[in-house]
Amino acid sequence: MKFIIGVIASLILVAAQAAEKVWNGGAGTRLWADAANWTGGLPTAADTVKLANGAVVVADATAVCTSVDLAGGTLVLSVADETSLGFAVGGTGVFDKAGTGVLTVQAGAFAATVTLCVDDGQLDLNGTAQTVAGVKGGPHC
Repeated sequence: MKFIIGVIASLILVAAQAAEKVWNGGAGTRLWADAANWTGGLPTAADTVKLANGAVVVADATAVCTSVDLAGGTLVLSVADETSLGFAVGGTGVFDKAGTGVLTVQAGAFAATVTLCVDDGQLDLNGTAQTVAGVKGGPHC
């Protein structure tokens, strides 16, 4: 019985740690890493992220979360070297790969409603076919 209570308590604790972090731009910067830009603080690997309609957020390869709901916003991921996208991107909006590095994206990482932009460098789509709204050039398409 004590074991079951301990497991339940652990599950509640884990569930309480994961949260939806919503971009509010409170710091006045466009930087993902600025905790004041988020309702509830900087996202962790256990959190989901939602970008408000029209928000433009600039992140580097250290940005973590379980998923991003673009919700009409734009996520600019700056890649200097070679890295893999560590979260899923959904909603309707723009994912802009910036920087001269190589970004590798696994199958299923993007919802079909996401527009991909590649400013520089290389975007590799691995695995099965990715279905996306379009792949365009240029800052934020």
